[in-house]
Amino acid sequence: MSGGPRASGSGVLVPFPAGQNPPKPLGAFDGTKTIIVTMPGNIKTGQVRNLSVWCRAFGVNFGDIAIPRQQRPAAAKDE
Repeated sequence: MSGGPRASGSGVLVPFPAGQNPPKPLGAFDGTKTIIVTMPGNIKTGQVRNLSVWCRAFGVNFGDIAIPRQQRPAAAKDE
């Protein structure tokens, strides 16, 4: 997860599943299940500008989504 305009390896690591330390690899995903990502307590939803599946070992982005400012929660846009 990153507060920057583009996905990169310099964002905040969000372990999946929540509390897994060190985080385990995601593995294959076929789209048939819902994945719920729990944000760290110090991150407010409105601060998130993009979310990506990032490989730290190889510095590769497997997919990302940019969250436009107008679609972030109203109460958190300026935080």
